[in-house]
Amino acid sequence: MIEATVAMPPHNAPEPDLLLTREPDGEGPVPLASVARVIEIADTTLSNDLGIKAEVCARGGVPEYWVVDIAGRLVVRMWSAAEDAYAQRDECAFGARVESATIAGLGVETAALN
Repeated sequence: MIEATVAMPPHNAPEPDLLLTREPDGEGPVPLASVARVIEIADTTLSNDLGIKAEVCARGGVPEYWVVDIAGRLVVRMWSAAEDAYAQRDECAFGARVESATIAGLGVETAALN
């Protein structure tokens, strides 16, 4: 795994824990237009990940944003970016299969996290 920065004009450059992109390996920040999903793993950063980072990703038009809440034992999914928020949001408990809201057939098993 490599660390990646996402280029989000005009002044943001978040470094998500995980991201899904169509961009091949290369130098420099990942182009925003290639980002399909950003995932943050929240242990001590939950309020920041659900707050300002979610706003930045929504404002940038990231199609889907997930926060894995370690203490709450759930995955918060957000999609349908509008201005600086996501119009759609739900929560899936650890142990359940978490399906992508924006990519048909893509899901993540969380049974091992239970």
